[in-house]
Amino acid sequence: MSILQKALIDIDHFLRTTMLSRIHLFEWEDLSTFPHFLRDALTSYLSLVWTVGGFYKKTVPILSKALKTIPTPHITDLCSGSGGAIPLLFNELQKEHPGIHITLSDQYPNLDSFQALKTQSDGAIDYRDLPTDARLIDTPENTVRTMFLALHHFSPEDAQKIFQSSINHNNPIVVFEIQQRTIFDIFLMFVHIPISMLVLPFTKPCWKQVLCTYLIPIIPFCITWDGIISSLRTYSKKELFTLAKSCKDHGYQWTHGTVSHPLHSVTYFMGLPPRQKKEDTIQEG
Repeated sequence: MSILQKALIDIDHFLRTTMLSRIHLFEWEDLSTFPHFLRDALTSYLSLVWTVGGFYKKTVPILSKALKTIPTPHITDLCSGSGGAIPLLFNELQKEHPGIHITLSDQYPNLDSFQALKTQSDGAIDYRDLPTDARLIDTPENTVRTMFLALHHFSPEDAQKIFQSSINHNNPIVVFEIQQRTIFDIFLMFVHIPISMLVLPFTKPCWKQVLCTYLIPIIPFCITWDGIISSLRTYSKKELFTLAKSCKDHGYQWTHGTVSHPLHSVTYFMGLPPRQKKEDTIQEG
């Protein structure tokens, strides 16, 4: 191996593994004053990336493990956005968990998208039609709470409240993230500028979204900004365990892991109540 090759490998390793300090700056999508049509454009774009990229497939074994801890398969998804890859995830989970039911929720629910998913699934995917605070949501005991690309939106205090709420309701909880707090992921976010312009037609945009993509590129800018801030907000493994340990725990089993994907790895953090009797092996597909 030449000196140049070794140097490039060392640089790549540094960019991918060096963890930056967590900075909780604002994301456009979080602002209550952010226009509805712009928020829908951002969540629809994220749903398309999560779906077309096939990232959702990597979550199936982990979710299946959590579902095995409750008598009937039910998921309550927090911060659902426009629904993400829930329909495809539903189809995958149904193979091992027939009769599974999924309930969507969000602080700013995209009711048109939610209703479309409910219709397509014959009611197996339903939703809460009122704004739902992930920190305060009331759920039945026998449901698995999920968060896809969402926990980083919350401050440490609020993230701890989300975990504590799950514990109080005796709910298993699984959170997933793709982005990491690394220099590599910060630079990676700039690819969303051309990609968002290419894929916009596939999100069925309204005329205002078209104008704010091609005439004045507000949407590509907001996607890239939110992506960079999302990376800077993402919790490390150590920080997640610190948040979990700060909860009034009732014997929860907390697990952190990473599953590989050709485009980008997916990390997860899972909390299972003490009714979990044994460990199952998660196979990475």
